[in-house]
Amino acid sequence: MAMAGMQASVPLTSLATSSEEGARSKASGAPPAIPPAALPDAPTAPPPAPPAPPAPPVPAPPVPAQPTQVKNPPRTAGVTVIMTMTAENDQGYIVEKDEEIINEMLDTDWSHFLRLVGPDPEASMGRGSAVAIGVQEVAEKISEAQALFVVPQVGKTGEELAVSAAMGGGRSYILSTIHELYQEVSKWRCAAILKGAAPLSSSRKRARKDEPKEATEKDHQVKEMQLLPKAIIYLGSEEGLKDENAIPQFTKQVGRFLLTLGAEVVFKTLTDAFSKLEGRVAYRKSLVYMAHELFTKRKRHITFEDKKQCVEKFLLPIGPDIRAMRAKEREAYCLLVGFWGKHQVVSPTDLKRIKDAWDVDEEGDFDEFEEDL
Repeated sequence: MAMAGMQASVPLTSLATSSEEGARSKASGAPPAIPPAALPDAPTAPPPAPPAPPAPPVPAPPVPAQPTQVKNPPRTAGVTVIMTMTAENDQGYIVEKDEEIINEMLDTDWSHFLRLVGPDPEASMGRGSAVAIGVQEVAEKISEAQALFVVPQVGKTGEELAVSAAMGGGRSYILSTIHELYQEVSKWRCAAILKGAAPLSSSRKRARKDEPKEATEKDHQVKEMQLLPKAIIYLGSEEGLKDENAIPQFTKQVGRFLLTLGAEVVFKTLTDAFSKLEGRVAYRKSLVYMAHELFTKRKRHITFEDKKQCVEKFLLPIGPDIRAMRAKEREAYCLLVGFWGKHQVVSPTDLKRIKDAWDVDEEGDFDEFEEDL
């Protein structure tokens, strides 16, 4: 670029010479012609200089470290869920990884917590037997924890409390700063719903402004009470027994009925239905398989207290009916109990009570039971 600029400009000395010659030519006329041979050869232009090497790149100044930003993170990003029971190990707890289960459980449990205490950590409403607030109180009542919420600022103590809650039959949520509920939970730092807390409100239906809330909930419960028998009847219908999705779908409905009607009503209704179905082998199995589905694949639909009620109000009361079955009919129940024992689906104490009530052993091919489901 520098060489090209020199060739395009004319030196100042050349400009002066040209002006003087022009003035002389006007005074003396045209100069005599010079023979071509006398003309000197035109000077040849010097070869262009090689291009200058490119300047070395100037390194950009370092960009200051920015905090990691997660754009539209999944709802489960930044939350660890530790739950009771484990499959085939000695820890006594599992870390839940199913996103759908995590979403449902966390939404339900956090809504339950806020309904018990309100949004203000300084408020006293709902404390006592319902919740524990703060590391010290949670630690004192950790064996009673149904659901624990903790943030990383609590440190190793929070992790230990989370594991202890799971070992005691509860579930724990450790929320990091990127989780959407972190700001809410961080106000409490460490808090727990206790097993003695009142269950979540029985109706999620919003009342109209001109309709009393009590009347709305009562009407909704009446409607749900009509739907429960219909759901049970469909499960045992010819269409329901052929439908591969009938048991999972029925289990989802039971999860809703537990919220709207309560565990005692739901499981007593199931017990009454089971007792009236003598000779309906597949129908009865479907009802009990619902409990298995609820305990394993649909954990988000059941609380610690609901699970306890299922054992007390359904699985134990149907024991005499199972004991009265022929050996062939009882095979499925033997496999079911064996699966529960192998995978610690219920506590050892409850497992023994169920085995005694049903008069079954846990011998059998448990993998065959899984395929049967």
